[in-house]
Amino acid sequence: MNQTYWIVFKKGAGWYCPFMKQNFGHCLILTQDEFNWYICDPTRRKLEFKILSYKPKYNLPNFLHKQEGHKLIKLTMLDTQHTYIPGFTFFSCVTIVKYILNLKMVAFTPWQLYKKLSKLQSNLYKQIDYGIKSIAVLL
Repeated sequence: MNQTYWIVFKKGAGWYCPFMKQNFGHCLILTQDEFNWYICDPTRRKLEFKILSYKPKYNLPNFLHKQEGHKLIKLTMLDTQHTYIPGFTFFSCVTIVKYILNLKMVAFTPWQLYKKLSKLQSNLYKQIDYGIKSIAVLL
């Protein structure tokens, strides 16, 4: 069974934010099942998993994009064996997002991850190489 995820890119809140691209200081994962919306938010102090109070019928990605101004990328992942193990790297939101989604690509900042995934949208063969069935950038 294929699973759909939304990577949410938003303004960060750390000391490093002045060095990051505006509105690309943090990323997190949003997903749903037939009952609830779920969020996985890797912060610098902990990895938060939450069941949100929104039902699946509610278009939460659209709300986050239109009302909150966040950038989102929707990924439907193929069922593949999880093989990505981060090597020596910084512990960051990007590292955790790439690990959870099994994305074997070089990206260290949320902006780099956003750009790499955006470019994949038009390349079906590369998407399959990364285990992605479909990708959509919410504009």
